[in-house]
Amino acid sequence: MNIRDIAEMAGVSPATVSKVIHHKDKGIRDSTRQKVLAIIEKYQYRPYQEILQEHARQSRIVGIVTDIDNTDSMCFLSALTKEFAKSGYALLVLPYASDAQAYLMDTIKQQHAEAILALTKDPPRSLTAAASSLPIFWPTSKKSPAAIPLPSIKEEAAYHMINYLLSLGHRHILGISKDGSRLWPKGYERALQEAQLPAGKVLDAEVLDAPPSFWLPKECTAILCSDWETAALTQEELRSHGVRIPQDVSLACLGSKEDPGDFSSRITTAWINWPLYAAEISSQILNRLDAHAKATPPDDDLRIKILPRGSTQPPPQKGMGQKLIVVGGINMDCNLFLPHLPVTGENLTAEKIMQSPGGKGANQAVGAARLGAETYLIGMMGKDAAAQTIFRELQKNHVHRAGVLSDASRDTGTAYINITSKGESSIVIYPGANGLLSRKHITAQEKYFADAHYCLLSTEIPMPAIEETLRICRHRHIPVFVKPANIHHLPAALLPQIAYLLPSRREIEVLCPGSSSLEEKARYFLQSGVKNVIITLGADGCLLCNQEIQQYFPAMDIQAVDTTGGADAFISALAVYLSEGLPIETAIGFGTYSAGLCIAGPGVQPSLPQRSLLESYREEIQMRFVKKEE
Repeated sequence: MNIRDIAEMAGVSPATVSKVIHHKDKGIRDSTRQKVLAIIEKYQYRPYQEILQEHARQSRIVGIVTDIDNTDSMCFLSALTKEFAKSGYALLVLPYASDAQAYLMDTIKQQHAEAILALTKDPPRSLTAAASSLPIFWPTSKKSPAAIPLPSIKEEAAYHMINYLLSLGHRHILGISKDGSRLWPKGYERALQEAQLPAGKVLDAEVLDAPPSFWLPKECTAILCSDWETAALTQEELRSHGVRIPQDVSLACLGSKEDPGDFSSRITTAWINWPLYAAEISSQILNRLDAHAKATPPDDDLRIKILPRGSTQPPPQKGMGQKLIVVGGINMDCNLFLPHLPVTGENLTAEKIMQSPGGKGANQAVGAARLGAETYLIGMMGKDAAAQTIFRELQKNHVHRAGVLSDASRDTGTAYINITSKGESSIVIYPGANGLLSRKHITAQEKYFADAHYCLLSTEIPMPAIEETLRICRHRHIPVFVKPANIHHLPAALLPQIAYLLPSRREIEVLCPGSSSLEEKARYFLQSGVKNVIITLGADGCLLCNQEIQQYFPAMDIQAVDTTGGADAFISALAVYLSEGLPIETAIGFGTYSAGLCIAGPGVQPSLPQRSLLESYREEIQMRFVKKEE
């Protein structure tokens, strides 16, 4: 409608209508004036100039100031732009800095912004003082004089994720934040407070520049990160220092990605529906500005979804993960698969060759680590390609490697293993750098023995290193498992320091020659001070002898492919399960099944079983290997 339309309806000239509208109607009859005004009121006519002035007052711009730069903030801003656009509003996004208030406010005022949304780490108090008449909004659950509060989605996501971790049984949860925001930790604190647990601790992501020993509390069983990027860095740092996820520590984060994509291991996340949250925030701001936006009621089930991944599980059971120290040989195994073992003067063609890290020390360390023990290895390697391969394998299996030394003067030890189709094997060992491990080297690594539950010692290393290991363990009251490999004599003075002597049938014949029975040979070592003797018998199982027991235990019924690592698998499992408080009979059962699963595949370390596989036989083991009633 315009002035001509009003004039035609009132039966007057456009000039008369214009005079009435602009209050220049002194010469116009009152009845004409009232008629024109009635039409204007009926059709709610507004002069064009008034509309222009009002449009100048209402710019339909909302200012955004932010000092948070991460993937999640970009997702939110993108969704927010689309939501405001539905109501004809545009966003003016500016970087927030506390020392640039004048610039910010000048820019915002020049653009005639109607409101400010502060996506800042801290309350925008200084901005509030400069803004005066403009409403300022800030996502927070608490009222603040600095801004009008809005729902904080990350705070709610943290609240839900902490409750999820609590439901798994975690009670010591560490927070790591990349952006320094005070928002999401409030949800973290609220969940712990409601659970009546001590206040948690949120660290800045800069701590990841230091080893976990400097920032990861011993009692911590779970970590919540502010975003995907921080979670990935945390995961990498923990794994590089032998901390297993989730066996040792569960890892979770807040974020918006349903599929991690770039991560080799998926991380449990509190997924955030940014478009839905943006719709809620925009409607609240626009309604405050009388823009009559459609209200979007919050629904946490739709906005936030906990997506469990492989990085979280219940905390380690009490008694699991006991510390073991392993001292012994570190080799590269060269496996030759033959139709039969060669005899003198015979030339054979190998059917297959396979190289893999080995050595009894390294094998036992990897075996124990895969079964959940906190495992430290002490040994010697060369500085060659084989050493690099072995080191990577130890790292992959979460073995602590600070006690693994290297010396360029000799190559890494090598074991040449002949394996037949029946699983029989013979071994020729080049000790290489293993022969350099000295008493002084062991003494220098004594700090790693602290708090060890057991020590696993194999005798592929020089006698002075063996003696020093036993001395340290005696001083620290650490029971020692001894595998008498590649040795013809154990000094009598060392025998009382051995808690478990674990020879094979052939090894005990070498150590104790003669026609006496296995039981008699075992009794000789018991009388010499050894606490327990367990003779491994391959397919015939094993014999346990101590002052109370003399008992044979059957082997696992399984087809052997490569028997080389059976003893190492047996020893590592025996030590792990004994450290968790199981009776020796049941621990031997787990050791027997660990050995059986290992020899069912080619190579030693590639075939050492994971805890989950061995645990799947728990019921069968407990039925077969129970402590006999007296």
